[in-house]
Amino acid sequence: MHAENIHNLRQDYGSFFLYWIKDSFPKTLHNFKEWELRNFPTESRGYHEEYRRFEIWIDFLQKNDPEHEKLGLWKAGKDVTFDACLFIISRCDNIFPKRLLKIIGYFKDPSALIEWNIDLKDFIQVTITP
Repeated sequence: MHAENIHNLRQDYGSFFLYWIKDSFPKTLHNFKEWELRNFPTESRGYHEEYRRFEIWIDFLQKNDPEHEKLGLWKAGKDVTFDACLFIISRCDNIFPKRLLKIIGYFKDPSALIEWNIDLKDFIQVTITP
């Protein structure tokens, strides 16, 4: 709810997504982490960079590993994208009782503003901790 534009929302998404995959795929996360260590000699400078590396890993596996579709971690990274989530919360009328936000401008423009269409009383607050 604090995000005011697409750029802020994308940053928030990256941090929550990383917490989700780390919690949801603890047994296979090493596939990404080992690749990351081999391909990026320096530690990431935060979740924004780590999420970007994860996106690169998704593309790398798709192009180079014929068995990639068997890995649930890859499937989650391929299917649960920022653009897909943004579409669902801003365009789909059949997922939530009402659209959660309205984008003022082009959805690919990081500076496009967001107008929230939710009442916090309607939601249960969830706190994600690392």
